[in-house]
Amino acid sequence: MTNSPNILFLMTDQQRWDAMSAAQNGDAWVNTPNLDRIAAEGMRFDRCVTTTPICIPARVTLATGRYPHNTSVWNNVHYTLPTDMPNWMQTLKGLGYRTSLFGKTHLHPHQGDLREREHLLHGYGLDDVNEIGGPRASAAVGSHMTAMWEELGLLEAYRADFRERFANKAHVARPSVLPLEYYADVYVGQQAKTYLEEYDRDQPWFCWVSFGGPHEPWDAPEPYASMYDPAQMPAPVARPANANGRRSGWLDFYMDRSSPHFDEGDIGAMRANYAGNVTLIDDQIGEILGVIEKRGEMDNTIIAFTSD
Repeated sequence: MTNSPNILFLMTDQQRWDAMSAAQNGDAWVNTPNLDRIAAEGMRFDRCVTTTPICIPARVTLATGRYPHNTSVWNNVHYTLPTDMPNWMQTLKGLGYRTSLFGKTHLHPHQGDLREREHLLHGYGLDDVNEIGGPRASAAVGSHMTAMWEELGLLEAYRADFRERFANKAHVARPSVLPLEYYADVYVGQQAKTYLEEYDRDQPWFCWVSFGGPHEPWDAPEPYASMYDPAQMPAPVARPANANGRRSGWLDFYMDRSSPHFDEGDIGAMRANYAGNVTLIDDQIGEILGVIEKRGEMDNTIIAFTSD
């Protein structure tokens, strides 16, 4: 297995297909030089569509290659991917890879303390794991990251900010109360970077780096929060009509239930913060690519990027 290629699997949460400059045909509203490099040196799949707009069902499909109507997973409630359901992580481990995960899997409900369920991830075929909840879940779910926040006196400030954000106006866009170096997407990127810097096994490595952003709340930290001008963001996309009598689905249900009222300028502010978060993640990806280059492994590493 020493000649088998390493595999870097990069993933974000709720990143639009056009939220990378390589996809915008010269009319970029967000800068992503590292994702652009991956796209330029590899292959772009520009006709891929997620199987479902809901997190756990989409990620279970990604892990297993099975559609939601095969898995019977339609929402984020009370579902845990069984360890005896075949997935590609187990396959890679069986082929001799040292497998690792840094960030969010959401292959099981985000409740309690994720450190107490690391046995699940080992059962999925992941050897070295540091799982976190998503941006919302991290206000209530324990992890190595939130334990660090608590030790630094940052956790309660994060929770208070989260409560205030969603008390009256869930789509408020403002910088995180966390310093940049402790922001979740930076934490995930740096954990993966350090792991690869220190990797010294004879086995080829598989590293899944799963960022929680740019999923809301729109809380990219400075300097990314003010990197983009809200007035220069693309115009809002009109909600499509239920044309031709198409069947409605989960996206329609959630939009009907929770679509808020937007004041003038709200969407531009949200998009600008979102774009800042995308660029933040791109910078972290750049640091990880730099480590692979420094190790002399770029020509022997498969790099894949997707969002859920």
